[in-house]
Amino acid sequence: MPWTPRDRPAAQLKVLECLPIGLLLTLCLLISFRAEPLARYLQAAASELKDPHGYVQAVQGVRPLPPPSVTRRILRQGIPLLKDDGEDTP
Repeated sequence: MPWTPRDRPAAQLKVLECLPIGLLLTLCLLISFRAEPLARYLQAAASELKDPHGYVQAVQGVRPLPPPSVTRRILRQGIPLLKDDGEDTP
């Protein structure tokens, strides 16, 4: 081979060194032939980044947990964790 010195043998490629290359080539083929699910996922992610209103509403609707000191006191004294907000729960 013109790019290797003549006084030493060419390096041998080990099987373990071929695995990452094979994995990347397989992923490239998979992305090429199964592009629609990936495109749908990426489109949904881009839509969420562009308009995060749904995420903000979901996060703001969650009731925060009390701090650990309050939780320990609640567990020790048997006080109910949260008061009923008047919502009907099944």
